[in-house]
Amino acid sequence: MVRHERRTQTIHRVVYRELVGEIPEGFEIDHTCTEKLCANPRHLEAIAPAEHHRRTRERANERCRRREERRRIARLSDVCTSVYPESRATLSGALSGPDFPVAEIGHQMRLFAG
Repeated sequence: MVRHERRTQTIHRVVYRELVGEIPEGFEIDHTCTEKLCANPRHLEAIAPAEHHRRTRERANERCRRREERRRIARLSDVCTSVYPESRATLSGALSGPDFPVAEIGHQMRLFAG
């Protein structure tokens, strides 16, 4: 919050108005980078409240999906390292990579286990 034009306002709204332009009536400022404290005008977008809420829900759902993915990776890592304890360091590095096919490997592990 900053004091600007005799009012207390959020910094991202002040930055948007000063560097991008006026915020249309009833619109909200979305942080496209998802960092609430960001005031980079390239990361700010004026959008309708309904769209802002939709994006916020979508981002929250994505965070939940990523959290569940990390949990599945941890469970898979535990299963693999219980079978091959010497592989813990190599496996943890491989499983943390962005291209690791968790669903495919998980399916294969179920076939192997069952």
